[in-house]
Amino acid sequence: MFLTYELRENGSGVRYYRITRRLAGYLQEQILDLEEELSAFSEYIARSGLEPVRQRVEYAIELLDFAVLHRWIHRGEAEVEYNLGDTTFAEISTSVDFMKKSGEFREEILRFQNWVKFWEEYPQNRWKVLWRKVKSLVDLVDEWGDRYLEQYISQLDSYREEHKRAWEEREDAGLILRDKSCYYINMIAAQILNRCFRDEFLECDRVYIFLPGCMAAKMDNCMAAEEKDGYVCRSCSENCQVNHLSKKYPDVRIVYHGSQMEGKSIDSQKSTGVVGVACILNLISGGWKAKRLGYVPQCVILNECGCGIHWSRQGIVTSLEEEELEHILGQE
Repeated sequence: MFLTYELRENGSGVRYYRITRRLAGYLQEQILDLEEELSAFSEYIARSGLEPVRQRVEYAIELLDFAVLHRWIHRGEAEVEYNLGDTTFAEISTSVDFMKKSGEFREEILRFQNWVKFWEEYPQNRWKVLWRKVKSLVDLVDEWGDRYLEQYISQLDSYREEHKRAWEEREDAGLILRDKSCYYINMIAAQILNRCFRDEFLECDRVYIFLPGCMAAKMDNCMAAEEKDGYVCRSCSENCQVNHLSKKYPDVRIVYHGSQMEGKSIDSQKSTGVVGVACILNLISGGWKAKRLGYVPQCVILNECGCGIHWSRQGIVTSLEEEELEHILGQE
């Protein structure tokens, strides 16, 4: 049983990762089309002092993620057509307001607000050029997604149809009702962000593996104990992947909610890496959060979603592809 996605084919998710790594390479090549706009944004960030200047490919992912979410918001529940190439600044502001009210987009807002400030002084004669380029790239992501990735989210449309009333009634509607384009951009862009931070990650002095609570076999009565840097498995169930991974790796921690990452102290004299394990729609934002908190992030995707907070009232025990975890840790 799965709800919105499933990475495994014949019991393995290896093929999924091969596909998404290949697509990430293709998209990274196409992002060069935004070089002029990314250069201007980088110069604006340096000039304004809003943050330390980051890699341009990171800014490209921010822009594309923003565009996909913006289009999803303006399509709305009725799935009306929306042409990204015709985007106006007023519509951008509407999307940002929606994200702020939703409460599901904290990490996105922290980054998107810099783009909004940049666009406040953006030359109008370049606005249309920018959004035509963005539309072309998003269309490409959708095309690749429909061709190579749709098989992994085959139940998404039926899940969204079943929960469409949540658009107005549930606080987490901004998460559970996102469309397939939101899945595609996370699936591909997460691989690009892994590449961005890869070399730095492999040089880290210490690496944590953050596992979500939905991976615990005994979700309702897990015996994990809280320590200063997170919850630690106490081997209460033999048939539990968290238990298995905790015995295999030294710094496995269970994270029951993203807010638990806040306030964790990191030794400023050492570099600390983190492998964040999350469902698809939390990949980009989870990486951004880890980076903001001072970690060097890499991500591994849950094979399926299933937590009782968002996806299933009963809760479904989730899992990860261990071969991919070994690849991320450089142990292949």
